[in-house]
Amino acid sequence: MQSDMEIEVMRDPNQIRFSRQCSVTGEFFGITISEEQFVKWKINKESLLVVMPELDKFEREFLISGYTPAEWSQMFEGGDWK
Repeated sequence: MQSDMEIEVMRDPNQIRFSRQCSVTGEFFGITISEEQFVKWKINKESLLVVMPELDKFEREFLISGYTPAEWSQMFEGGDWK
């Protein structure tokens, strides 16, 4: 995971936000998940696809590696991320 990712625990309503500034766009990218989803994924080692099926491939990759959609696209798809 990218070392500059920020993790914020929001006590109301028990959510956790992962965010970081994109090196390609300069904008902040972030995802908020529930505390329950976090526990199932990280503590219980359940599949990200099962725990958070609503996330797209870029959002899943961001949670796993810390790379934003623009960074991922630039590295592996070789083009404009939009």
